[in-house]
Amino acid sequence: PLRPSPPLSPHSRPIPLSFLMPPLWAPSPALPSALALPLLPMLLLLLLLSSTPLLARADGPLVTPPREIRRLPKAASGKSEDEDLFWDFRLHPTIAPERKHTADIRSFGAVGDNSTLNTAAFEAAMKAAEAYGTDGGMSLIIPSGVWLTAPFNLTSHLTIHLNKGATILAAGEDRRDLWSVLPPLPSYGTGRGGTHIPFRYCPFVGGFNVTDIVIEGEDKHTSVIDGNGWGWWNKRQQGKQDITRGRLVEFLWSDGIVIQNLTLQNSPFWTTHFVYSANILARDLMILAPTHGAPNTDGFDPDSSENVNLLNTFISTGDDGVAIKSGWDCAGAMYGRPTRNVLIRNITAISNAGSISIGSEMSGGVENILVEDSFALGDGDGLHIKSSILRGGYVVNVTFNNIVIDGEKKIALRMNEDYTSPNPTCDSSWHPDPPVIDSITFRNIRILGHPSTPFKFLGLAEKNMTNIKLYNVSTVDKQGNFLCEYVTGTATGVVPTPCDSFLDSPSKRHH
Repeated sequence: PLRPSPPLSPHSRPIPLSFLMPPLWAPSPALPSALALPLLPMLLLLLLLSSTPLLARADGPLVTPPREIRRLPKAASGKSEDEDLFWDFRLHPTIAPERKHTADIRSFGAVGDNSTLNTAAFEAAMKAAEAYGTDGGMSLIIPSGVWLTAPFNLTSHLTIHLNKGATILAAGEDRRDLWSVLPPLPSYGTGRGGTHIPFRYCPFVGGFNVTDIVIEGEDKHTSVIDGNGWGWWNKRQQGKQDITRGRLVEFLWSDGIVIQNLTLQNSPFWTTHFVYSANILARDLMILAPTHGAPNTDGFDPDSSENVNLLNTFISTGDDGVAIKSGWDCAGAMYGRPTRNVLIRNITAISNAGSISIGSEMSGGVENILVEDSFALGDGDGLHIKSSILRGGYVVNVTFNNIVIDGEKKIALRMNEDYTSPNPTCDSSWHPDPPVIDSITFRNIRILGHPSTPFKFLGLAEKNMTNIKLYNVSTVDKQGNFLCEYVTGTATGVVPTPCDSFLDSPSKRHH
């Protein structure tokens, strides 16, 4: 299993010895997905979590995407698709590894008629793939059709290939008995997304302690993994959600993951979630959910992970398009694993929250992030770094380069440390150092909409945001206001005129 690596940044906190091993509840790859955690052990675990000081102390119609992603002029970055990837090349950067063995899901008894429940077939396929793991791995072919199944777990050295017209469809909220219930992630300590009960439903497609995984489609528009999220969203909006909804695709403690050339849609909760993992390549994807009425359907969430690449992808969801995370308040700080080395290039993100965000759960730290050659669209915020005084942690060495921001954006560029939603597992003794927000660069940013306050930078009196650099940043109509508080930096070629704090002035606030 991949072990948490020591933080490299001087802002990082040490990793407690108790977190050097993955938790005992991480299921094996072949664990039957219908095997839920028994109620009594769950209650005992809840009692343990509530008594231990470890964590407590220290929406609208689906947007129809364009057939092809719009590309910005290549001269802006001068880089090819695979240049400068954060990747160790254990997998070839452009060709998925070939497998020695191949199987068709129909050979395990599956029927793609949109009504037959194929859970047993998928579990049998995973067991077969596990047997081939030390003998060249296995490719599982999903033919055209709609293949209904309960959630299932992957095994190492596996490729899942969806043919053109193939959909793997999740059993819906009305069959939530098929979704296993798991304890919370250790860097969160409790549930998320409207509930604080410390349990969560399993992901639809899960990878736990696995390596060398490829999930790919023949045609990114018709090769689909569908989370069937409508019932889950309705229960959340009705206030009837008691356990955190499942992610569509989630990897924990995993290494070497390629997801490419397919559509991921209608997730009950976050769509793709990579946690405590490394060496991830996601490209040529369509990540979709209704922009309204589909709560918490983030598109792409790397979380306490490293060497992550997202390329050539269209995202339109009901929450953040991209949200880079690293744990929540005291739980995230105690786990102490940052997210670092993330490249996001040539994406279009439509969102009513934040098109491309960092946080708000960033207590383990976020560093070395490059976002370039992309479009941030929709009626939410454009580029958003969000934190709060209770988060702790840090966000350092982040560059946004060559970004077009359009739509009825509330705020085009936003950095704030007044975000709410404190972690309820942290008691009154949790008083972290203020979060460090340092060395953030916005370069070649074009704002085509007309937000009244396109720029909002709100730091803390206890710890200013520092070294914020703006180069060639402008609104198309040269109008709008800056709102700045407790931030220092520099500005070159910025229209409208930026805050005094970007003009070497001692002023702390300027409208």
